[in-house]
Amino acid sequence: SELKSLTLKKGDYDLSMKLLDFDGHEVQQEISHDADDHQFFFVGPTKEQINFTYLDAQVGIKSNWKVLQSANNIPLKIVLMHGLSKSYATAADWNNKNYQSIGGGTPDISVNLVLNLID
Repeated sequence: SELKSLTLKKGDYDLSMKLLDFDGHEVQQEISHDADDHQFFFVGPTKEQINFTYLDAQVGIKSNWKVLQSANNIPLKIVLMHGLSKSYATAADWNNKNYQSIGGGTPDISVNLVLNLID
């Protein structure tokens, strides 16, 4: 099946994710309560394309994205790692391709999208 795409114009965005379990119940509150054990990574865009800031104790349910450069067809992988050590995984690692080896843990959620950044 074709990947969903996300298109953002150059500018400043506050992203807030809504997460549902298999029964349709929202779970972002539970993840936020266990902030020490959870971190989203947004692998694909570079720091030159997006200036990214966690807005919630380095979890990533709430974040700020400043789109700096245009680029098309960036493979974007959004991963929620659970049980990682945040003494190793820092806020600067938001897009680190080695997210699994930095702080350990296991993926709770993994979603692939195509990201388009436009003028």
